[in-house]
Amino acid sequence: MGRSQTIEGELYYSPNAVADVTLNLDASPFNNNPFIKKTDTDSVKTYEDFQIPRRWTQQFGWISFIPTVPSVQRRGASILMELATRPSIERFSNAKGDFLGYGIADSCRWPQLENDLFKAVVTLTKKYHIPCVLPAMPHTYGYRNKYPSRGVLMTKIALSREWFMVWLGALGYAVAWLFNPSDRTERMRSGYPDWRTALEMVGLPPSWMDEILHSSVCCFHPSVSRAGCVLDVLNPVGGQPTLEWLIGHGIPVWYRWGRLEKERASYDIQFARLAPPPERTAPVETASVVAADPGADIAMEPAGEDVQAPSLICAATESPPSQAKALKTQSPHSGASSTEEQAEGSTPNAGASLQAEQTPIYSPQVPEWVIFFEERRLKDEALKATATPEVLGVWSDRAKAPATSSAKVFVWERSDDEAILYTRNPISAKWRGETLDLFSTSQKRYDPIRKEWDCCSEFGEPDDDSDDESMADTSPGDPTYATPFTTTLAAPAGAILSSLQETDSRPSEMMDTTTTTMIHAVQDHFRSHHGFCNPIGGTWSSTSTNPRHTPYVMQLANVSHDSNSDEVEMFAQTVTFSALHCFFEAVANLREPPAEIWDINESCPQFVRTSPRFATVKRVPIPNHTATTARESYKSTKSFYYLITPRNPLERWTLATLSAAAALMVCQLPRGSSEHDTAYHLARQGIPFRIFHPRQALVPRHPRSPIQHTIPMRPPNHTFTKADYDAYVTMRTLLLGQSHMQAALKRGGMSWRLAITTLGLNGVTDKPSLYNEFQDIMIGNTWWLDDILTEAELDLLCGLYECFAGNGRDRALKSWWPLVRYFEKEECRYNHGYWSEKNEDWYTRRLREIESGSAAPLTYTEWKSKLHGTKPIRNFLSYVEKRSSDAIV
Repeated sequence: MGRSQTIEGELYYSPNAVADVTLNLDASPFNNNPFIKKTDTDSVKTYEDFQIPRRWTQQFGWISFIPTVPSVQRRGASILMELATRPSIERFSNAKGDFLGYGIADSCRWPQLENDLFKAVVTLTKKYHIPCVLPAMPHTYGYRNKYPSRGVLMTKIALSREWFMVWLGALGYAVAWLFNPSDRTERMRSGYPDWRTALEMVGLPPSWMDEILHSSVCCFHPSVSRAGCVLDVLNPVGGQPTLEWLIGHGIPVWYRWGRLEKERASYDIQFARLAPPPERTAPVETASVVAADPGADIAMEPAGEDVQAPSLICAATESPPSQAKALKTQSPHSGASSTEEQAEGSTPNAGASLQAEQTPIYSPQVPEWVIFFEERRLKDEALKATATPEVLGVWSDRAKAPATSSAKVFVWERSDDEAILYTRNPISAKWRGETLDLFSTSQKRYDPIRKEWDCCSEFGEPDDDSDDESMADTSPGDPTYATPFTTTLAAPAGAILSSLQETDSRPSEMMDTTTTTMIHAVQDHFRSHHGFCNPIGGTWSSTSTNPRHTPYVMQLANVSHDSNSDEVEMFAQTVTFSALHCFFEAVANLREPPAEIWDINESCPQFVRTSPRFATVKRVPIPNHTATTARESYKSTKSFYYLITPRNPLERWTLATLSAAAALMVCQLPRGSSEHDTAYHLARQGIPFRIFHPRQALVPRHPRSPIQHTIPMRPPNHTFTKADYDAYVTMRTLLLGQSHMQAALKRGGMSWRLAITTLGLNGVTDKPSLYNEFQDIMIGNTWWLDDILTEAELDLLCGLYECFAGNGRDRALKSWWPLVRYFEKEECRYNHGYWSEKNEDWYTRRLREIESGSAAPLTYTEWKSKLHGTKPIRNFLSYVEKRSSDAIV
């Protein structure tokens, strides 16, 4: 990283730019509004004019935050997804039928977005005295007008869409000005943030703010390309931030390094840190430069002593730039000309110190989807070979009529990571239909087995979207200053509400227990998860059963007692149920059941130790050196990994369960099951497991910097609605789009259920990305690793909020779903070590209550009271786990 170029004989250097770009070196930037035409012959300014670095000025410094790539899908909060969808175009006529022109449909949400952006930027800049002269608004480029030609309207829409990016840059700058990690604790202590209150007073709901904070608008990682700026490091203009502040926000910074700068560096040690490294000072070919305007008036800009200084912010959902980690945090207005004494250990060459460390990175030669679809094809062949005619019929019907909003949608997009060409990013549930509309038939592929769409513009050619009508009169218009506009808005921000029952329905990956009889389903489940073996015919005498225990037995058997009451009553009269009841009653009372019906006993005909896999199981304690921000288990007892050594020597990974009972279940799988089959078997049931890879086989793809997460806040007396839940789902999707979040599927339980309808199981056996925290264990002489989730990530996944009390100071943590830290405790009613039918019934019922408005986030204590389990089931599960562990050891 780091670039240099020679312009008109002067060297310009950037410590963080990734490419040489045209620089706007206008000699008279002060009070020179770049958005206004200087002469009648000048063309109207468009988004393209503000994608290059220009000299920093106090009023227009925010231009450096304008994104240069109008990406609206990745990190796609709702406001960005609205821009990704082209507005519907309608033909308007008057009452007499006379043609009035083409215009956008009334359902278009761009006017609402424009109004919200204006209110947010103006409110923040006024309240915090942020110097910011704003440009014209997007509607001045004509997207809301009517035109005789559809083609003209489409051009206006394209220009307006791009101009939204300019305003998003202004909003990003305002937010960057507000936040500072050093004052975050103080701000939280003082109560509900006043900037949130200010935005709420102008009609912006908290859910809108949450999405902004978790979108690329407020992601200041270098992966979000921004316009950048040119600084005068020798004579900083009034209000100029420090170099560190700009680099910390991912802003490409250029500055001249000529004779005068070198003279200053000869006696100012601190200033000398700005010197480019030797390899960047060699003469290079002269780059292009925007010519200065000789007719512009030159005026001195006021020093702005009363201007509030912006301060360093870490991205809400991404790791902070690695080059910013080593920098000393300063006031952004302290200027580059500081003569402070050189810090101990710093080098006089700051150009080199400001650059990120460079390490060789493997670069793939073919797009990742080539391997992805080939591996999927092989898996599909294996699935079809063993599927029943009924299942094949279901898949065939899906292929004939593909689902849209109820199917998972992924978009393959260019990656920010040099080691990856394309990443497969999930799309939030409520934007699935609109996203599919963005791609042509040849640019999207449907998988009927998994109910998933994969979309990419590189898959094929776009649909013919040409228009035969005249494309004349396509000038963007003549926008001048930013002024508020009035319009009749049909709905508040984020008003598109999805059907939760449709977008978060039962995962297609879950095992279907309805295709077999109840007696076989119960037998198979108790056999797999608890080691129960049905007695040999004629060897078991029926005993009396306790009707109060029947619901417990059926719950552990993965059968909904209430919905199958008649069938359950008939089943309760069988010999199998008598043996099951005896097994449950003994174990729940911490006693040994008859030896012949439990496979951990040698006298059982299906003794588990006779399984070839049993010898490959090894118990090891979970290391206690895991990062304090992450926990592998919330059990009250000591936790272990149960490592299952792969039988295939070509497999370079080791699977581990987090319970002994699950490890013994793996031992019961058919002899021909591969390691991949085993992983998918566990993943389909929401059973916790890990896949450890040897360290030497992994390529670190990202800076090893802790990712900073922001917990959403709600003001006193806030009433939660489905709009809040929709905003949470959008943020959850963004979180799950990070490469290491496949770990949520391997976590099992609540984490698994919240992730599977977004991610599916395609990547569950992928190598760890090491994007954030990871767990490492020593096996032999080798370190083995897998991604793990931090407590903050698990909290966000469950929809956690920080809710303020009426006094504005006291706070309570509430969540839409029980936090993992409670759900994984033994006392939780739904923590059986797998995701059961009973769990899914509860999950569906909870979704229905949220949709109807009768459910809201609950505190930890409320969830604990609501989900506290029964003692007989807790005893049963605890004793099964203890005896299973004893059998392995």
